[in-house]
Amino acid sequence: MREAGAEEAVDGILDMFAQNAPERIADLRTAVTAGDAPAIATAAHAFKSPSGAIGALRLAGFLQEIELAARDGALDDVRTAFERAEQETEAVLAHLRTVRDGSLLIVGVGHG
Repeated sequence: MREAGAEEAVDGILDMFAQNAPERIADLRTAVTAGDAPAIATAAHAFKSPSGAIGALRLAGFLQEIELAARDGALDDVRTAFERAEQETEAVLAHLRTVRDGSLLIVGVGHG
């Protein structure tokens, strides 16, 4: 982003993700708890794009699994992937909190 001259946009994007992630995972949790496959697929899809956009590829992958499993009606698979997505969301948010020093590099978030 620095090379593209858009470094200032990074903080805003990350702040938006950090602000919205708790609500997005809560929406997904509600849908999973209700066993509402269409709502699960919608919530997972809505959270997947911003996760991928900040480089949280592992989280985006779990959300992709959830979305596809929900569309297939495989709710047991949804629940398993949701547990991983919930843990990964916490890991991503913790990472963002610890690296807010102005030289944030998102490459590799969620890969570990």
